[in-house]
Amino acid sequence: MGAENAQMKISIINVPDDLSPLKLRGFLRNQADEIQANASDNCFAVIRLFLPDRIRLAYSQKKLDALLENIVDRYASIYRVELVAVAQALNFDEMQEAAQEAQANLHEMVEDFKRFDEQGGGPGETIH
Repeated sequence: MGAENAQMKISIINVPDDLSPLKLRGFLRNQADEIQANASDNCFAVIRLFLPDRIRLAYSQKKLDALLENIVDRYASIYRVELVAVAQALNFDEMQEAAQEAQANLHEMVEDFKRFDEQGGGPGETIH
């Protein structure tokens, strides 16, 4: 698959402050279902998960890792989940800033992929 066929996107998930830690798994699955439903066959999605400390600290690191790994394993278009620990859920202005940063990161990722593709990189090759 060449660079012209791939679609990359960064999806921002802002976990609400009032969400119970017990409901995090269901909340993330609903968000991931929506991301998967809107993805094309050649889509690579990165989730940037803004998780308030109150909820994050209710989980052991092992359980939180397992929860996030399950999302990646379960949904074909979700390539990675990036956890961003925050004191509290983002407000509207912070969400806009996060979206702008994600757009800039996405542009960099696409450019890197294009350079890799132009240099003849492809399946089976890795860069270390």
